[in-house]
Amino acid sequence: MPQFYFPCQFLGLKEGEEVHHEGFGITGRKLRFEIFDAAYMANHHKLETCYQNMEVFFERVFSEIYTTNCETDTDAKDSIEILRAGLIMNGSINFPIPYVSNVSMHSYCLINTRTSMVDPIVKTIF
Repeated sequence: MPQFYFPCQFLGLKEGEEVHHEGFGITGRKLRFEIFDAAYMANHHKLETCYQNMEVFFERVFSEIYTTNCETDTDAKDSIEILRAGLIMNGSINFPIPYVSNVSMHSYCLINTRTSMVDPIVKTIF
């Protein structure tokens, strides 16, 4: 089954920390996202969103939520929105999730400065 990843602003975990439970997970950012990473991705990979928006957004991304139990990105978005609502109802700060990707942000952060064999597809979901 495919995995879908949703980078989250303001939802913070300790660097590299990960929590997983029944098809969902939250992981803390391991690598920083540099300004040239988005430009590299736009030139070498299929992006379905504006890479300049990614540059602005990723400055405050500290974690990502992922799901392992959905067939499509639309199903994954619906599941993540339910999880997000539950987190907010239990005291988490409201946090935006404007992108979905087929690979973890850990694969494309610093992609410009290291060799990487990922082929991310990043879509705007708002």
